Amino acid sequence: MKTWKSWQIVLFISMCVCLNIGGKLISVELELPLWADSFGTALCAYVAGPVCGAIVGLTGNLAYSAVNHLSAAYALTSIALGIIVGVAASKKWFDQFYGFMKAASFTVLTALIVSVPLNLIFSKGYTTNKWGDGVIDYLLDKGWSPILCWILGQLAIEFADKVITIAMVYFIVLLRRLQGDTTSQKTVNHIGGVGTATILCVSLIVPLFLSNPVPVKAEEKASDAIDYNDYVQSIYSSNNGLPCGEANDIAQTNDGVLWIGTYAGLYRYNGREFRWVDGYESVKNVNCLFVDEEGRLWIGTNDNGLSIVIREKVVNVLDQKSGLPSNSVRGIAQSTDGYYYVGTTGSMQIITMNNGLKAVKTLSEVNYADSISADDNGHVAAIASNGRLFLMNNGEIINSLQLPDSSELFNCCLFAPDGSLLVGTSEDHIYCYEIAGDSLKKKKVITCNDLTSINDLKYLADSSLFVCADNGVGYIEDDGYHKLNTNEFNNSIDHVLYDYQGNLWFTSSRLGLLRLAKSPFRDIYGAIGMERSVVNAIVCWQDCYYIG
Repeated sequence: MKTWKSWQIVLFISMCVCLNIGGKLISVELELPLWADSFGTALCAYVAGPVCGAIVGLTGNLAYSAVNHLSAAYALTSIALGIIVGVAASKKWFDQFYGFMKAASFTVLTALIVSVPLNLIFSKGYTTNKWGDGVIDYLLDKGWSPILCWILGQLAIEFADKVITIAMVYFIVLLRRLQGDTTSQKTVNHIGGVGTATILCVSLIVPLFLSNPVPVKAEEKASDAIDYNDYVQSIYSSNNGLPCGEANDIAQTNDGVLWIGTYAGLYRYNGREFRWVDGYESVKNVNCLFVDEEGRLWIGTNDNGLSIVIREKVVNVLDQKSGLPSNSVRGIAQSTDGYYYVGTTGSMQIITMNNGLKAVKTLSEVNYADSISADDNGHVAAIASNGRLFLMNNGEIINSLQLPDSSELFNCCLFAPDGSLLVGTSEDHIYCYEIAGDSLKKKKVITCNDLTSINDLKYLADSSLFVCADNGVGYIEDDGYHKLNTNEFNNSIDHVLYDYQGNLWFTSSRLGLLRLAKSPFRDIYGAIGMERSVVNAIVCWQDCYYIG
């Protein structure tokens, strides 16, 4: 490359960047089981060295971030690949087949090390490629460890992608040798120039050709909102898998296990069956569950205080004898300053885990708090039994608020991703407050038609806000409020959970558990609320289905 002119170098690097972008667009358009966005990086790294290769990889990812903003974060993988191929070329690994295999192995391993943590940060472990995600879902259904599933799902894509990319570079090296043996250097340069020009034209034309379909497809997906009424519904009660017949709360630990708290004790669900956990002496009935940032399971009981479980073993118990205001625990939350706020039927207890489990402070004003939420700025909100909303920070109450209409009380609270505070009421309203210093400023009020007494609010993975109430479930998206048809599961719905497999779980203190699962099939009866009966005939006429 030392003999190249400046315009040739610029042309070659531009070609490599376009190859990356064009390959990525083709891969997305055809839904291929690989990324196809690294050949330009590898080619430039082999010819021009690791620095140029890393620059090409970074530029390609930043350019594609105009289509998918997450591409910028994954530029780390492309930079690593450029450095590896450039170093391998300088050590002449591509002069022999063993060196090619060694370079391919290093690129695959590096891609896994870089990409899997990024997947956990941005996509809950998923690859965003339907083939890799299919591997993850399949292994999760088989009960494999989520960490192993995430790694193997990424490996399924990276192995094919990186081996093919390195193999193409190796093939070009072999072709170059054959040309050197059979033609003069002038002929080789001519062929190389024609080949470079041809590849450049193709790499420039392909993105232009695909530039129209991509935004159109994105618009179609944006308008294609999820209809949760199409999910298949399964109820677990005393007649179907859950012997106690009711559920007070549900949580999922980092190993993918679901835990269900009931008045009959704690149940463990491994994806196939519910198992009663009878080995915890301090857990005989459960009011609430909480999983902290360290993966510990906190169990609030009705008469034995608070138990903390690590790796399915109780390691700490805090009850009234050891400083808890009451043995009946109603809610738990963790603030960003490290304090744990525990609501009991007595007062609220603030706990720290530094140098052991210790009670720090008691807030006597906040009694019987069973809805507690924390934001990213140290604020904690809680609802007391009298319907008063308390805002706390650093273990101190900084504000409180109650609705002027005594017939309507605050029932539950949740901090939204944008930092605002959402508060559900005993009727059908959700109040949205903005926190400015120590004050609460009302922004708007959302009305949830057909719902009565809102018990829980929860944002799920796709940014839908789910609303659980005494008589049903609804969800709020950008296009407004929607009622979710849960059919006969429509009484005392207290909590909702979005698990690692994309299922929705709802708890009811009277009816048990409801699971909503994605399916290629649609349950027509469940979706539209028809009474189930035998179907004798179906005909489609004028865009309508007639069912006899």
